[in-house]
Amino acid sequence: MNRRGAAIKIIKKVLFLSGLLEEDIKEDCYVKIPKACTKTENAIETRKLYLNQGFTLTMLAKELGTNRTYLSRYIGEVKRCRFTDYINNLRAEHAKNLLLTQEIQPLADIAMISGFGSVRAMNRSFLKNYGKLPATIRKEYLVRSISRDPFSFHGHTSGQQ
Repeated sequence: MNRRGAAIKIIKKVLFLSGLLEEDIKEDCYVKIPKACTKTENAIETRKLYLNQGFTLTMLAKELGTNRTYLSRYIGEVKRCRFTDYINNLRAEHAKNLLLTQEIQPLADIAMISGFGSVRAMNRSFLKNYGKLPATIRKEYLVRSISRDPFSFHGHTSGQQ
């Protein structure tokens, strides 16, 4: 077993002992359904902890009762990205939903509501995730919305009185 394999085994053992992995890792078994995945996703995604601008890996580790180093490696293995990228991806998705479903709000407000520290941080995340700035995504959405019903005005269709 190489060093990486040994390190993964140790991480999984620690996660098991801390209650974050459903079963103990056997020598011949490398695939287990981790309880850590459910707990981590529940803590981050369901409870929307990522909307907190100051949300850190240390806070999540404390929330889950585990070590931040092991948690960081676990997120890297499962989500295939760094913790900050994972959180910013969730924030970008939240911001995109606000852009496409809410009344028009200033981008600075959407950035803050979504957990970004600034519009610039949100712009970087959007470029990385979608290849476009938030303003461009909003503009394209509005153009598509208007082209579907050119007689609509602020949500009132031509058929409404």
